Amino acid sequence: MSDTATQPQLEHAPGSFCWIELATTDGEAAKKFYTELFGWTSQDSPVGPDMVYTMLSLNGKHVGALYQKGEQMKQVPTHWASYISVTSADGPVCNVTAGPPDRDVYAVADVVTVVATVADRGVIATHADPL
Repeated sequence: MSDTATQPQLEHAPGSFCWIELATTDGEAAKKFYTELFGWTSQDSPVGPDMVYTMLSLNGKHVGALYQKGEQMKQVPTHWASYISVTSADGPVCNVTAGPPDRDVYAVADVVTVVATVADRGVIATHADPL
């Protein structure tokens, strides 16, 4: 079986936002606020001795997640991360770090996380917005 056959099917068109994730200083307060505001349901999953990853769902479908930042992230501001669907992580990672080959002027993003596998969902690369 080829690698392509074992990869998950895209639920979102390439170039569209496919996931959101909140890194916060108060996971319980954020969970209460957003579930009441948007009617989301939540499901906590322990992901280590001191961390819980909360899946957020609407009408039974996962729409995002949140987690409380640990000690190692205390200097990182609270933020929403937005994820964009692509057909392959190789091209976009190269384009973001080196710029598109067909342009003379471009902004280069800082690579925060190199390409990594995320459970059964595919791969991810994290970049800081250069603008």
